[in-house]
Amino acid sequence: MKKILVKNWKCFLIAVIFGSLTACAMGGNVFHYSISFDARRDSPEIEVIDYRYSSGDVLILYPEKERLRLGQVFHRADIYGELPRGDFLYVKWRVKATGEIFEDKVDLQKRLPADMEKLDINFVVHGPHLYVFVEWPWDGQPWQSEPNATKYTPVPGGVKRYQGHKQVQIYPDQPKQ
Repeated sequence: MKKILVKNWKCFLIAVIFGSLTACAMGGNVFHYSISFDARRDSPEIEVIDYRYSSGDVLILYPEKERLRLGQVFHRADIYGELPRGDFLYVKWRVKATGEIFEDKVDLQKRLPADMEKLDINFVVHGPHLYVFVEWPWDGQPWQSEPNATKYTPVPGGVKRYQGHKQVQIYPDQPKQ
């Protein structure tokens, strides 16, 4: 019985040390949240050619290199779980009607909230413009059903409620009033 306890204690200690080292390697900024895009639903007029959401040198959400090499387009992507806080978002897209190609790189270091726990980060493209939204979990406020087509449209004033969730447009910046 004593050997089993000692063995389990050693496994526990190894797990704690490994968890601490992982947190240190990621700068201690690890949260349970998601980041995603769905071009078919939210921006059917464009094709995503490339995207990267990263924290320093750590890529968090990105396409497969082989698909990039083949020139494929990306319709949606998401990741959810214990993730490091992202620093940058890069998106390259083509407007289907004109063939024009645009790209944008957003510095998220001062745009993302300090506490990212249980948040949803979404990016969407409308024509030549990239938009980034942060959505908080339902906070008990009244729920009003709205069509999906209005979910990720530019937000005058930067903040709106969508089906019971607080949604903030963090990019592009809102004009100063």
